[in-house]
Amino acid sequence: MASNGALRRDGGTLAASGVFDRAAATQLWQQVDDLLPGAA
Repeated sequence: MASNGALRRDGGTLAASGVFDRAAATQLWQQVDDLLPGAA
């Protein structure tokens, strides 16, 4: 948990809940898939 919190320090309090991380990751992968079909 401590290392996890340190890794997510940049994301702020929203990232600590994990909800923001999942939403951002999903959006990022969607953009990557649009640019590079099959990459995701």
